[in-house]
Amino acid sequence: MISETIALIHALGCAKEGYRPVTMEGMTQLANLTFELFHTESDEIGFAAEEVRRDVGFVAKSFLNVPEPPLAT
Repeated sequence: MISETIALIHALGCAKEGYRPVTMEGMTQLANLTFELFHTESDEIGFAAEEVRRDVGFVAKSFLNVPEPPLAT
């Protein structure tokens, strides 16, 4: 699924502080996918919505697991 590819690419942005804008852009894209799913006319969005939600969680958990320098917290 496209959301999984977006999540994998943008979770890599968590590894280095200079790549944080990449992660933010990925989360924006996943949010846009979620928004479009909710505005579709189809009633069958359950699977796709669950996949996007799982991918958002993956990126968020990856970002939260990155250790911060002691003075930054």
